[in-house]
Amino acid sequence: MYVTKADGRLEKFDFYKIVRTCKRSGVPQNEAERIAGEIERQAYDGIPTRDLLNIILTHLEKRNAGYASRYDLKGAIMRLGPSGFAFEKFIAELFRIMGYSTQTNVIVQGRCVPHEVDVVAEKDCKRYMIECKYRNLPGVYIGIQKALYVWARFEDIRDGSDAGKCIKFDVPYLVCNTKFSDDVIQYASCRGLKVMGWSYPEGASISDILNEKKIYPVTVLRSIDTRMIGLLADANMMFCSDLSEEKLAGLGISKKRVQDIMDEVRGVLKDMV
Repeated sequence: MYVTKADGRLEKFDFYKIVRTCKRSGVPQNEAERIAGEIERQAYDGIPTRDLLNIILTHLEKRNAGYASRYDLKGAIMRLGPSGFAFEKFIAELFRIMGYSTQTNVIVQGRCVPHEVDVVAEKDCKRYMIECKYRNLPGVYIGIQKALYVWARFEDIRDGSDAGKCIKFDVPYLVCNTKFSDDVIQYASCRGLKVMGWSYPEGASISDILNEKKIYPVTVLRSIDTRMIGLLADANMMFCSDLSEEKLAGLGISKKRVQDIMDEVRGVLKDMV
């Protein structure tokens, strides 16, 4: 049995991949295996990944809403932009939690032209020029042109620093919420360009860091609608950990609605197995 991915490629149905991703969302091993078995019986040859995801989420939500919320973390990141949250602010917060000091949307004078740097991050006496690329459609790759663009900007800024026009940057960084093409990874390795995507590099990807640090954007919450997310964006409440009964009540949300939202937040943030 095969699954049709968002980019049209076929991938063999992987029982153990479902088990792994369920466990990552906090589902115990034996329960994850039961869920994977139920999914395998419901799936059909050629099923689109979106339909497969919806089936998985339905099974998870029946058991625990927190499981379902955490499972669709990738989708939650893709919903950030349309919801009014700036992706570069999300990445800045991600790096801050990893111990970096960060600034967003900083204008830096290069040798030839000024550049707006999405995120300036500093740690251990090194300064990073971070370019953020956000996509809200699955199956979209970041291609080599973006890597070449980031490197060219870094060179102009580096030359500007040598000429005394701006602060010094030590490392260029390309961060995206999807995947990189193979030639981007090859070019980055050759040039010393750091890259971070949804699942790359292994062990230090956006997905890995979010799950390790338990950082969940409010867009994971299944109990809130687009209007509510807009209210949270206007109030600069990007993460589940930003929410409290007092803050939500301050936005004019009813007591019952606040309780429902906070119940889900507690389910998302509770200790995982």
